[in-house]
Amino acid sequence: MLQSQIINFTICITISAIGLLLALHAWRQRHVQGALWFGGLLLAVSWVNWWGAFQVVVGTDINAYISLSKFEYIGT
Repeated sequence: MLQSQIINFTICITISAIGLLLALHAWRQRHVQGALWFGGLLLAVSWVNWWGAFQVVVGTDINAYISLSKFEYIGT
């Protein structure tokens, strides 16, 4: 794996983890107006970044890239 792939993978996984933590916080604050929608948005962002991280790793394998992109687009 190239240095740039490692950096992109690390950034995507970190953003996904932060998004999940913020979604958990939004769930705890669900009595606040808009908190559930914000939590849902954060879950979608985490989902897209999670699968995007693995797209970076597959490199030139087109079949794996397309399969992962299908999972990624569930979040969008």
